[in-house]
Parts: sequence; structure tokens; C-alpha cells
Amino acid sequence: MGGGFRYCKLGELLFDESGMIRPDVKFSDLAAHVFFTETGEPIPKRATGKTPFIGECDGTAYYLLFNGILGDKRPNGGNVLTGRVLELICETTSPGPSLKGMGDKKVASSTAKAVDWAQHD
Repeated sequence: MGGGFRYCKLGELLFDESGMIRPDVKFSDLAAHVFFTETGEPIPKRATGKTPFIGECDGTAYYLLFNGILGDKRPNGGNVLTGRVLELICETTSPGPSLKGMGDKKVASSTAKAVDWAQHD
């Protein structure tokens, strides 16, 4: 018959009991979770937290705005997709034919029509 057995060590919880991101979550851990959840693939390279770009899969670039990734260290800062943030993302990376991300969105739908952006409340 054959068979196998594998032990895996799981990391810390990312979300609290009400589904909110825990305050002690690291960018790299959340990035790995978001990438795997969106693509079904492991993140190709551990995210450093120096850029919102977390990876690419099948021609789609994935971004995470979390924890002041863009230098805004206010409690809710760096998590909002604005027109300027979208411009910065497009200027600093090669997003491919489409891009996806996670964070709050404050962009007119006409500006972000090519962006599939999930909001986490």
C-alpha cells in the first residue's frame, strides 16, 4: 500500500478569534499566507517587507499593503491603495498584465479598473 507521514511546524496565528489580523503579525508571514491563499502556490521568495510586491504567478503580480510598508507608520498607514500608491506600484515594478493586492482601497473605480484589490476589514 505504501504511505507517508510528514510533520509540519506551524507558525503563529495570523488572525484573532474575530478574524482581524493580529497586531504582532510580521509582513513576511502575512505575505506568504496571502500569496498561497490567492494562488494555491507557496510564495516563490520570502517577502522582505521593503516593497509591497510579494510575488508573481501566471502573469499576475501580487501586492500587500500592510503595516506601513510604504513608510507611513501611523496605525492604519501604508494600508490604503490610493491613486498615488497605485502610480508608485506601477512605476517601481513590472506588474505584468494584471495585478492583485490586499489592503484598503481609496481609488476611483475608473483608475483601478485593471486592479483586483481585496479589502480586509
